[in-house]
Amino acid sequence: MKVRSNLNPAIVLLLLIQLMLGALRIQIVPLGYNVDEIIHFAHTKLVAAACLRDSIGLSWSLHKEDSLIGEDVTEWIAFNDEELAMISPVALTGAPCQLLFDDRRLTNAAYYIWAGIPMAIFNNLSDRETINLGRFFTLFLGLLATSLTFATTHNLFPKKRSLQIGAASIMAINHQLGDITAGINTDAGAMFAISLLFCNLSQHRSTKSTYDLLSYWKIIAALVLCLFTKSTAWIGIPLTALWIWASLPEKQRKWILVSAILSLVTLTALFLPIKKEIPAHWFWNETGERVRFIPAEIKSNNGPVGNNALIVNNEENPSGIVQYLAENEVIELQGQTITIGGWVNLATGSEIGFPNFATSNGGYTASTIGNGVWQFRSIVTEVPEEATYLAVILPAAENATTVLYDGLILVKGKYPDNIPPSFSSPTSATGNWGTNQIFTNMLRNGTVETLWPRIGWKHIFGFSPNRALWSFSSWDRTHTAWLRDLPGWLFAMYWSGFGGTQPGLSRWQLIPLFIITFTAAIGLTKNIWTHKLSQITESNFSKRRIQTIGLLTTSTILVLLMIILRTDIYPHRSTMLIFAGTRYGLPAMLPISILFALGWTSLFPRKYHNISISILVLILFVISTYIILGVQIPFYNCTIDPPIRCLYP
Repeated sequence: MKVRSNLNPAIVLLLLIQLMLGALRIQIVPLGYNVDEIIHFAHTKLVAAACLRDSIGLSWSLHKEDSLIGEDVTEWIAFNDEELAMISPVALTGAPCQLLFDDRRLTNAAYYIWAGIPMAIFNNLSDRETINLGRFFTLFLGLLATSLTFATTHNLFPKKRSLQIGAASIMAINHQLGDITAGINTDAGAMFAISLLFCNLSQHRSTKSTYDLLSYWKIIAALVLCLFTKSTAWIGIPLTALWIWASLPEKQRKWILVSAILSLVTLTALFLPIKKEIPAHWFWNETGERVRFIPAEIKSNNGPVGNNALIVNNEENPSGIVQYLAENEVIELQGQTITIGGWVNLATGSEIGFPNFATSNGGYTASTIGNGVWQFRSIVTEVPEEATYLAVILPAAENATTVLYDGLILVKGKYPDNIPPSFSSPTSATGNWGTNQIFTNMLRNGTVETLWPRIGWKHIFGFSPNRALWSFSSWDRTHTAWLRDLPGWLFAMYWSGFGGTQPGLSRWQLIPLFIITFTAAIGLTKNIWTHKLSQITESNFSKRRIQTIGLLTTSTILVLLMIILRTDIYPHRSTMLIFAGTRYGLPAMLPISILFALGWTSLFPRKYHNISISILVLILFVISTYIILGVQIPFYNCTIDPPIRCLYP
């Protein structure tokens, strides 16, 4: 009797390739060079592994005196002296388990426990050996995710063997995913947890019975894992709701959808705390390495123009308040004469540099001495022709607690400095200045009468909703970063990024990957259109196929929204794009891989599907290997500061 094996040789080969590339990365990446690896190593070793040993009565230790990372690794997890004592094996208060399950670590506890298992078993190894153990356990999550991608694709497209292998291959050989899973990183845990959830949801969808209790229990177990792996995996809650909803009869889906929308609107209206209290377009002037996004404050009923004025507190905000002009406005003003002014209220005898503006090629400021009452000040100057940005700064005073500003203006041309302008509307957009000279104010909200909302919830799903809200509210300035800079950055990081901040390949080197991605997008569009036409003929197969693709696409969009919401694009800095982590979108790797493979194979006749997938896998393998050998190793071995100069002089 012959025994048929379900183990696909192509998948076995694929997993071996993924293991080989992962092992290579583990060996070449220096200690702590994986994104946030030091902090995750500290939590895994000193909290999770220590907790596992302590819970069964075994002794546990911190790290050796000759640690390659340094003895102060404890500082990465200890928020105070009390917590520092909890991770000390000689302290009477030593309680690593208490730290593992506190509010700040509970979200990541599942991953820390998993990566901490080998560290708990081999407690006295060097940091290099210990980190490698955690890295290999994380790599195993990547191998499981590849297997889950294959299984999910099989559940959704059971007769498409080339599609199944193709989706798994794209998952396995993606360079960014490989980099993340070759380090100690909670993003790998989130990716695995969501992949497991997708697999269980797809299995539920493929079962004949909608009420299969076992499939529901599997889904619940995957959801629990999501909740205790990373906050980015909490997206599994709406994903589950979406897939369960799609499995219901059509009539039930309509009523549930209407009810869900009404409930969401009602709950948002009742419980979402929103106050209109932020002066639009004005922010703290955060300089240097400090990257914060703090709106200015107002003082009501105390302004010469309207009711509000901006307030600068020297103790809280010593760098003052700032507003940057939009890129198109800076281009318009290059080499032009401008007039800058505004009302200021400063303590008698105190001195500030106002009016004050800064550009990429220097700036200009005047001196203003306070007299205890409101006074209008303005200057006429020129914008350098090479200027790439222009900012108006409202400074603090060194010898005064607060300074008040109102009626702020920047106009093209020369205007009188002995009389203030007259604004024609509360928005301060237009008005008259001098002898009926009509002006257009290039500063936004110069009279501080326009207020933006502030959401009372500081964090939702691990991100700050206000940062995204204020960034989008500054669309006139930020749209170039959102629409031009961000897509290119995300594309580079998705295909070739490593270390969380290094894009890997140059713009020109990314062209082949762009062509491949564009080709797959065309193929996916063709596939959807073909089945949409078939749907007209009442084909149940086409209807289900369209619905499946819709589920995968919607799921991808939901997950990728976390990247947008966690993106730091700040209108109050010269370089607006501060950080955008594609790793936050790794939970979407599984549906992306399926859609990509579906689009790629759709452009070729069925008999060429296997060869087309083989070519795609070969291309991705060559690119990933090149990044490791030709980009990462030179970067790690670079002696120039910053090391990126070794790659792109």
